[in-house]
Amino acid sequence: MAEKGKAAVMTAVNRDLEIIEYPLPAVESGLLFKVTCCTICGSDLHIWLWK
Repeated sequence: MAEKGKAAVMTAVNRDLEIIEYPLPAVESGLLFKVTCCTICGSDLHIWLWK
C-alpha cells in the first residue's frame, strides 16, 4: 500500500486547485478505500468563481 495519497485542494477563494500529497491515515479497524475518480459539485464551482 502507498504511504501517501494525493488531493486536489483549493487553498483560498478564487484560486486554482493544487495537488497536495498527504500521509495516509492509520487504519485501526475497518476499511480504507482508494478513490479512483471524483467530481466537483455546483457549490464548489460557485466558491471557485466567487470574487
